[in-house]
Amino acid sequence: MKRVYSPAYFHHLRVEIKKMNAALKLVKYCSVEFPRKRILLPYRLLGKSAGEVREIQLEESAIRRLTQDQFTRKYLSILKTQRLEKKRNFLEVKNQVKNSLEKRHLKILPYAEEIDSIKTVEYFKRLRQNCISKMTGEKLKPSAIHELRMLLKEFFYNIEILNPESKTALKKINLLQDLIGKWHDYSVIIKHLDNFKRRTRQSLRNIAQLQIARSGFAAKSSLLISRINKEKNEAISELHQLTLS
Repeated sequence: MKRVYSPAYFHHLRVEIKKMNAALKLVKYCSVEFPRKRILLPYRLLGKSAGEVREIQLEESAIRRLTQDQFTRKYLSILKTQRLEKKRNFLEVKNQVKNSLEKRHLKILPYAEEIDSIKTVEYFKRLRQNCISKMTGEKLKPSAIHELRMLLKEFFYNIEILNPESKTALKKINLLQDLIGKWHDYSVIIKHLDNFKRRTRQSLRNIAQLQIARSGFAAKSSLLISRINKEKNEAISELHQLTLS
């Protein structure tokens, strides 16, 4: 049966690679000799190429929700061409790394056996404190939100693996992650629109339509930043209350 490389496929693949990255950070914490970066390299290559496809898919979805005019139709056509090119690149990377993935798994096992409960609790307490420190204080700026996004993913994915019951209790953290994820999607779309404007020659009409689209996405991004800053204090409280033992 021929595999369908749908948006869900790329999303799921990226999530699983991020989960592995988070888990290997725990392994590295418990076993300093573990060569995490070398083990993770083929997964990083695969995740990066999958991410390039996924970003375009998200952008296509957002642009389709806009009023369809000359600019949006032209831009969607360009995005389709870019997506197909990135998909071809992904398939090449996938074929290059697939034989080494199983060997990498086998190399992880001896180090994973060194994980113990004391070091694991210590790891989670440090990571929790890093998350809380990043959220504490004045309003978060975009650079800080991006850093928080990475910390929360590491914390949440490892909690999900080691203590699934805790995940269901982290409702505010879940909400904050969702808000940050949506904000990140809009940030990527805005960056792509800016690159498109800078690198291509467009008519005055197309430039005006592009700017309208960009302004709409920027407004949604700003609203999400405001909501993230509103919700972060309750997320901090939830992290403080979480039992790590």
